[in-house]
Amino acid sequence: MKHESESVEFKPSLAQHRDIVESVSAFSNTSGGKIVIGRSDDGNIVGAESGKEPWKILRIR
Repeated sequence: MKHESESVEFKPSLAQHRDIVESVSAFSNTSGGKIVIGRSDDGNIVGAESGKEPWKILRIR
């Protein structure tokens, strides 16, 4: 999954909660979709230090 589409949205972090809520609303009014946290709009992985275990990086509060 390297590109956004009508059914895939990338968000760099959970801090963009307003954008995430808007995407959830849009997907719920259509045929659904996926929101990928931790990717920039161009598909690059962001917010993670290489070499760290994912469970030590992800902390949802």
